[in-house]
Amino acid sequence: MDPRPLRLRLRPRHGVDARQPRPLRGQLHASRTRVHTGCVFTVQQTGSVCIDVVGQSSAKVVVGTGLCIITYHFFHWKKGTPFADDQGMYNTLTWWEQMDSGKQLTRNRKFLTAVPVVLYLIASHTTDYQHPMLFLNTLAVTVLVVAKLPNMHKVRIFGINAGS
Repeated sequence: MDPRPLRLRLRPRHGVDARQPRPLRGQLHASRTRVHTGCVFTVQQTGSVCIDVVGQSSAKVVVGTGLCIITYHFFHWKKGTPFADDQGMYNTLTWWEQMDSGKQLTRNRKFLTAVPVVLYLIASHTTDYQHPMLFLNTLAVTVLVVAKLPNMHKVRIFGINAGS
């Protein structure tokens, strides 16, 4: 145990201007990433158990597709930041474009790209690669993964979600 008392740091760190708003960089740390992964797999397992209408194997596809839709909406469609102190500087960027200051192929981005692919593989295997479920699952994951590619950074296809 360290006998020194805890001190709060009230001034900004060296080289950081407290008045400058920052995009969503550094918001996704390893512990938050683990929590996200745990939540995703918990929701998938809970959803597949709770949905008795379509069966357990098809429920994994429904939950995975729902996760792809929610992830696409929040990361690739919604623009701006959830904080009011940015003064509109990032209103033209999606959350995915703001993540890690726009750097491509970081650990966070690779992880958030791998999660839907792993869920796709699990759901496809549990449905025994049946045609309708496989098509629905493949379509959802393809749209999500293509949106995450580095070549799609700040690209608006056909001007959709381009803003004014």
